Formats: sequence, structure tokens, C-alpha cells
Amino acid sequence: MIPLGLDEFSVIIPKDNTLTEEKVELGKLLFFDKRLSLDGTVSCATCHNTKLAFTDGQPVSVGIKQQKSKLSAPTIINRVFTSEQFWDGRAGTLEEQAKAPLANPVEMGSQSHDQVVKQLKDIKGYRQLFKEAFGTDDFDIRNVAKAIASFERTLMSGNSAFDKFEAGDDEKALSESAKRGLAIFRSKGECSVCHAGFNFSREAGFRSVCHNQERA
Repeated sequence: MIPLGLDEFSVIIPKDNTLTEEKVELGKLLFFDKRLSLDGTVSCATCHNTKLAFTDGQPVSVGIKQQKSKLSAPTIINRVFTSEQFWDGRAGTLEEQAKAPLANPVEMGSQSHDQVVKQLKDIKGYRQLFKEAFGTDDFDIRNVAKAIASFERTLMSGNSAFDKFEAGDDEKALSESAKRGLAIFRSKGECSVCHAGFNFSREAGFRSVCHNQERA
């Protein structure tokens, strides 16, 4: 069920990774498992914290051995509605995004994806879970990424006060002050130039006029 305010026709699910309950459950386990990192201290959820809207709330993200990356972690909420991932859009799918931190020496520390897969195959229970999700217990990094991406695609946020107001379901969902702010947002404030659509984003890789001016 797609929450109110989101566009069900904009959902992006690759043909080679259909969404199934088995993949989602496996992906959820992997997402929170610190054993995917080289020293067992960092999971996907370390930087995409459930209590912080799946971000880490830091200026830059911190990986194993307290190493600092160059960027902060973007939220993964509502990523089912977009193809390009990361701030610069360098990953064309959620599957590609899911693979990158696993073999990043700063983030999760492993030297290769093969090393990550070997670690997982040595953990009791994962082989059976991969067999249930993909039909084989001889899994590879592609299946690891597909499972994590499947879980991430279920993380959606809608049905907000704005969504109820916009749908015409509740005229009082927004305060008068919020309504005035919305009018400015959409008019002289020009906020909606960059923060457009139901997801309030022009999505990854979009270089806004405002941001370019700030960097000039």
C-alpha cells in the first residue's frame, strides 16, 4: 500500500529484482547486521539510522575505526521512486548503491565484495535465507545488493499533514502559518524550483541554481 501523497505510478522496481517478502526480510537482516563490515562495528543502519529518518545527522558520515567520509549520508526514505542514488547520482540503481559502501575502505572496510560474501557465507543461517529468497545458497554480491535494495524500497513516508491538506481531505491539517509558508514556498520563495513534485526533490545529481550560486 502506497501512503497518501506518494505516486504509485512512479515506483521503480527493476525487472531482474521483483519485490518479494523473502528478499525484503533478508535485506532487513543484512541492513542491520554489523558483520557486513570488516571489523563488525558498522552496518548500513549506522549511517542510515532509523531514529534520524535513515540519516546519521552528521556533517560527514563516520565508518570503521572512526574514519570520516567526504559526505553525509542521505536518507533512503522514498528511494523506490528514483533511479539515481547518492548525492551526485553516480549509482543508477539502489542495487548499485547498496554495493558501494560494503567494499569502501573508509565506510565498511572490506577490500572487495568477494570478501564480504565470504564473511556472510560463514555466518550460520544466511545460506538458507538466500536460498529461500533467490533459490540458491551459493549467493554472490549481486544477490546481497538485491536483498538490501528490496528492503530499502519498502521504506516510504507519506500521509503527512501536508499530504492530507493537498489531497483535500483535511483543510485544517495545516495551520494558517503553514499555509502562508506554503504559498511563499511555491511563489516568490521559488523553493519549489528545486524541491519539486510529490517527493519534494529534483532527485540525485540535479545541480540547482541556488546551490550553484552558493558555491560561486
